[in-house]
Order: sequence, then structure tokens, then C-alpha cells
Amino acid sequence: MPLLPKERQQYKFDNWDFFPEPATSSWPVAKFVVITREISAKSISYDFHIGFFDVSTGVTYGKDIHIKWKP
Repeated sequence: MPLLPKERQQYKFDNWDFFPEPATSSWPVAKFVVITREISAKSISYDFHIGFFDVSTGVTYGKDIHIKWKP
């Protein structure tokens, strides 16, 4: 049984993209902003890549954060 949804299997990864509230355009410069995002996930190992990008242009901003998680 594949772990990815059928529509994501060809890419070999899933996207859990979202638009944060408040929007990043309103975040204060050089300050931390804490946001949360609840997800449903199976109890398996994950390799998360977290970053910022502009959906309309595909341009990425800053460096991605890589987090490995094991149950």
C-alpha cells in the first residue's frame, strides 16, 4: 500500500503548503513570528523541508529548514 496519495505518487513527495495568517507581507522585519500548522500524518519517519516561496513566481526566499523526524 503506497504511503503517498495517488495524485502525489509520481512526484515521490507530498506538499503541505498553506498561506499563513497573518500573511508574510505583514510580518515585522528582523523579528520572529510564530505560526502553527496542524497536519494529519502516519506514525512513520519523515524528512521535512520547510521554506518560503512565492506561489505566483516560484521564487524561493532564504534557506530551507530540513528536519528529520522518527516516531
